[in-house]
Amino acid sequence: MKEKLQQLANQLDDVMHQAQFIANWTHDSKFNAEQLENELNILIAEIWDSQQQVKALIEPQNATGETIA
Repeated sequence: MKEKLQQLANQLDDVMHQAQFIANWTHDSKFNAEQLENELNILIAEIWDSQQQVKALIEPQNATGETIA
């Protein structure tokens, strides 16, 4: 479980770096509207994937009443 949570933490760290990259490039007007939409769609998909993985980890524990340690 701990290994899977560490993997998710690393994945979310990557997502945060990607979000910062998008914000910086948008601020510098280096993205046009289509590029920005594409980058945001990728970012949203990665966040959605992380959310689904967390839910999958939580579901079995909710059924048995266990806590994540």
